[in-house]
Amino acid sequence: MSKITDPVDVLGTKAKAASRKLYSVTIDTKNKALTEMAKAIKSGTEQIL
Repeated sequence: MSKITDPVDVLGTKAKAASRKLYSVTIDTKNKALTEMAKAIKSGTEQIL
């Protein structure tokens, strides 16, 4: 029984770790995009004024 469940546990743990990493990367990317957008809006507003 343990021989069958062990690989599944390992795969499950790896999948969780991978999805967690992907999630944090996605958040970082969104934050960077928002920061860049804010900068662009700020500089655009300054150019108009």
